Amino acid sequence: MLGAVALAAEYNGIAKAPHVRDKLAEIIRVAELGYAAGFTASALGKPELYVPGMGSMPYGPGSYIPHSIYANVGRNLTGEAVFREAEILCDICRGYPSDLPL
Repeated sequence: MLGAVALAAEYNGIAKAPHVRDKLAEIIRVAELGYAAGFTASALGKPELYVPGMGSMPYGPGSYIPHSIYANVGRNLTGEAVFREAEILCDICRGYPSDLPL
């Protein structure tokens, strides 16, 4: 998405405008935060599974389970941001992508 927005801004001749750079930075921020949450979830993984009411329990033959809080934070952040990124793309492209068939 970042590449498409950056290319559209370059084609329209507005790539250096401050408001466009802010929008590109917003896309980068969300992407990096999603990556950081995923990396942290995998780094804090354990061969245990958390069961509500019972606590942590050993899981399988030593398979690691990602940390569920960080995994869900990353999923939530990037899942909601995809709509904002599509809105930014439509802003930069002057609304053309909103007219395209899916």
